[in-house]
Amino acid sequence: MNEQAPGGGFEASQTLCRGELDEAASHYRRAIALDPEYVPAHRNLAALSEQSSPDAEIAAMEALLAGPPVTQQQATELSFGLCKAYADTGDHERSFVHLERGNRLVRQSLDYRAVMGRWKHHREHLGPLLDALGPLAAAP
Repeated sequence: MNEQAPGGGFEASQTLCRGELDEAASHYRRAIALDPEYVPAHRNLAALSEQSSPDAEIAAMEALLAGPPVTQQQATELSFGLCKAYADTGDHERSFVHLERGNRLVRQSLDYRAVMGRWKHHREHLGPLLDALGPLAAAP
């Protein structure tokens, strides 16, 4: 699967930044037409607008998940895209299934040991300062 934006991907991002949602959706659709396996365009299109008749877009994302192996990042993006699309159609049960799957994939990608190692390192160096600040250190 292509990780680079085919024609339309960059333009979609630019128009989205300018708040031109309909034009951005058009660019994402063009990117998908050029490369049906371009996962970011599917996810961004699903997130962009409320899906009133998303059958083709849902089917395309479901097919990508069921087809040849995708990367963990692509599966995560597709899961969150499907979560949004199904929520927009009112199918909250399917939406939740994809939300749960996307969150599980995110958790699997995190290296908690590395995070805790960094925390211990910072705690060793910042501990005296944090202790001196007391309740202020815990304030949000």
